[in-house]
Amino acid sequence: MKKVLIKIISLIACFIICLSLVACNNSAKDNGDGTYYGRVQIIKEGSKILVENGESDYKILIPQEPVSAEEYAASEFNQLLSQVSGVKLEIVTDADLSASTKYISIGDTVMAEEANAILGPNGINRNGFKIKSYKDGLLIVAGDRTGLIYGVYRFFEKQCNYMYYTPDEIRLDKSSTIKMHEYDFEDWPDFPNREVFTYANKFYPDQTMHYYMNGSMFSKWSDMYGEGTWWSSLSDQSLVLELLPYSEYRANYPDWYFGKAGGSNATNPQLCFSKALDDMNAYEKGEWFDEDGNWIEGYADGSHGLFWTLCYNLIKNYVSVQTDKTLFQLGMSDNNDFCNCARCKEGISAYTRTGLVIRFVNQVADVVKEWQEANCPERTIYLTVFAYLTVVQPPVKLVNGAYQPIDESVKVRDNIVVRYAPIEEGYLFPLLNKEKNANAYSQMNGWKALANHFAVWDYTVNFGELIQHFPSWMTMYDNLKSYYDYGYVDIYNQGNSYGLNLSFYWFDMWMRTRILWDIHADYDTLAKEFLTAYYGVGADCVQEYMDRLSLIYLDWAQDGYNGNFSATANLEKWPIATIQSVWKIFEKGFKTIENDSTLTPERKQVLMDRLDIETSYIRYLEIKLHSSYFSKDELIARIDSFEALCKMGEFGGLRSWTTIYEEIAKWRESL
Repeated sequence: MKKVLIKIISLIACFIICLSLVACNNSAKDNGDGTYYGRVQIIKEGSKILVENGESDYKILIPQEPVSAEEYAASEFNQLLSQVSGVKLEIVTDADLSASTKYISIGDTVMAEEANAILGPNGINRNGFKIKSYKDGLLIVAGDRTGLIYGVYRFFEKQCNYMYYTPDEIRLDKSSTIKMHEYDFEDWPDFPNREVFTYANKFYPDQTMHYYMNGSMFSKWSDMYGEGTWWSSLSDQSLVLELLPYSEYRANYPDWYFGKAGGSNATNPQLCFSKALDDMNAYEKGEWFDEDGNWIEGYADGSHGLFWTLCYNLIKNYVSVQTDKTLFQLGMSDNNDFCNCARCKEGISAYTRTGLVIRFVNQVADVVKEWQEANCPERTIYLTVFAYLTVVQPPVKLVNGAYQPIDESVKVRDNIVVRYAPIEEGYLFPLLNKEKNANAYSQMNGWKALANHFAVWDYTVNFGELIQHFPSWMTMYDNLKSYYDYGYVDIYNQGNSYGLNLSFYWFDMWMRTRILWDIHADYDTLAKEFLTAYYGVGADCVQEYMDRLSLIYLDWAQDGYNGNFSATANLEKWPIATIQSVWKIFEKGFKTIENDSTLTPERKQVLMDRLDIETSYIRYLEIKLHSSYFSKDELIARIDSFEALCKMGEFGGLRSWTTIYEEIAKWRESL
């Protein structure tokens, strides 16, 4: 798929800069010495019998005082082993350790200590793990708790051909006898923090774990899954909602804010950044602690000015409390407002809007760094700032073809992460395609001249019309590889959180999560694996459909379409002849499934339903655009079928502000 598209889409070559919050050893690919980009991954045939004829001499060993993630990892090991062989192992702690070494040791156990295998915090990169054979047993260890659970899943991938594609499509080779391999295996993610945010991952963190993701500030989470996301609980609009909530301060300090007040998040005000900088010098910081070392509660009444009040609230309520978090968001409001007071106009003239914001965030970062060095020098703390909407353009200038800061004061401090959000760019072509995505190209390269650390708020769904395909599969790998090459450490892919089973929903999620862990994985190989596993003999149909859509979108590109958040459900783009040609692809796929004599009736129905869900957008277009083409009875039947399909797929969203069922109701009323 990707190789075909590369012939059409030119990708600008990316230069590699190794910048990361956590050191990674990305050395050469496996050259036959058992290493894979710096990871030792040696697996040999072994002689130890883990399970024989449905019985086992082994036990699972966890520390004497296990944390919930160690208990969960042990439980997951047993669940998978039971699915493979029907056997569950007894779970014991170090207190019950015998002379035998027939243990599956999970975590920092006495056995792991004896083998000198304990890694310590972040001992093998965030979320990394080791699987190591030791005497008669096996060790699964990790520097962080989440890595233990990943280590369990990877063991079964390597040992029993396990693969979690979707909640209802799991591959696992069953056997009553399991001979364990010999392991000297380590692995870690290429992106330390990873989230493909969807409806399922928002509400089902156990699924998130199976996909090797570590969640986000928006996901439900529990300690049983480990440490989870790097992100603090500060929201993406934290400046006016949490750090200086306008509902609390605006009445007494109206000049702190600019823009609308109240209503939805989309109408929240922005901070006046020049006021913040002026207040930094106009007010004394004052004492933050009383004689007993306690925070002075009355400090945050606003009497110390915008800047110091914000810094106090940030450190007291978030940085000092959420000690297991790394990234603290200084989030702007989600709109295009920007203060136009006289002082801000002066600042914009001198530094640009973005430069004014960076000057403010730099000063906050200095205060946080000073506090950190005095109170918790062992911690890693980064503030994050958006490159988004009014502040997406970096404050740089081009000098002899190279980007340079317009002023030294807008260079980003080293304890700040720039969070790029290319919401106004297109996803039909790679972001670093200089010709097709000139803005994104200049933005990404401009920010690299200013900052050392990056994250991205990426997009995988069309918010203009959720049911419409978003052609990110055409550039998924290219963009993720660009983020990797440019040193991005956190990837947040915002997908559809309004329901399940949009077209290519599971394909997109599985593909992204595998690539986010291993950027060197081959896209085409992964795509073929998923399509075959999930759609069975209907895989070729889905592949042909995706290729057909790709060609349709590339044809639209000649008229300016670039894969952004635009509704394209119109007659010009979707004439009835095009829809009928797509239906022929599906008809061939349904016939292939129906005629396959190797399938059970139950499996046929599963594959039919999955293929049918992929027709959802075509069905929608038929009814929305071409109702006059059908008789009233035919149209009613099509509406009924479409509604049943939406319910079967648990898909409810049409746009973020309306459901598909409201649209269906309008169709029925029009009849």
